[in-house]
Amino acid sequence: MGRPSGALRGMLAGVTALLLACAMERAASAAPSVSLAAIKAEISLHDFDAAAAALERAAREGDPEAEYLLGVFYLEGLDGPANSALAREWLEKAATQGNARAAFSLSVLLRQMAPADGRDAQHWLTRARELGYHPTQTAASRADGARALEDANLAAQALWRAAE
Repeated sequence: MGRPSGALRGMLAGVTALLLACAMERAASAAPSVSLAAIKAEISLHDFDAAAAALERAAREGDPEAEYLLGVFYLEGLDGPANSALAREWLEKAATQGNARAAFSLSVLLRQMAPADGRDAQHWLTRARELGYHPTQTAASRADGARALEDANLAAQALWRAAE
């Protein structure tokens, strides 16, 4: 069999270029455009404005760790007033994707809301445990294990633990 004709070579080159472009686009969309390490560094430096903007981009791209951290930002009011509705939204997105800390945090948030949503809180606590999250000894020694963040000291440290 001989070499392909010029027209066929041109068509093969075009198809190859199209497949390569599609593969590159897919790889670019699969890889987060924002580095979580850089965001965590901003958090540790207390540059909450920059961290919040970067987290927003990464969370919108579907990164469950960014969704979790953004939920914590809204929960703690680190880049504006605390917003439990937005915190719940982002924590639930992260928890749905298998982020155990988000599932646990969502459980706590649901128990603290007025009115409390005990059934969903229990669901997310169970899910957190299934995902391998086991609260600290302090939390585990409490009756339901889900009220760990009610301790003001633990709540204040939630973001810093998340950034670690």
